[in-house]
Amino acid sequence: MPCGMPLAVTAPSCFRAPDGGALPAVPARQASQDALVFLREWAEDRGLDIGADTNMPLWDGTRPDYDWAVAALVSEARA
Repeated sequence: MPCGMPLAVTAPSCFRAPDGGALPAVPARQASQDALVFLREWAEDRGLDIGADTNMPLWDGTRPDYDWAVAALVSEARA
């Protein structure tokens, strides 16, 4: 079956690199019982304060000022 097509349950998967070559199969990773502990320690080691609001966007939903954004890009390109 060609890549990019829907797979049947019984069909093997086929993944290809941009040059068309087949990518080798990679074994499934072992699940970690301590994944949450690892992530918390990883963040703490890097001084990251990750909490419930970490993924909260600061954008208030207002429409971007595209005229200003393009003008700023054009002025940077000319500088």
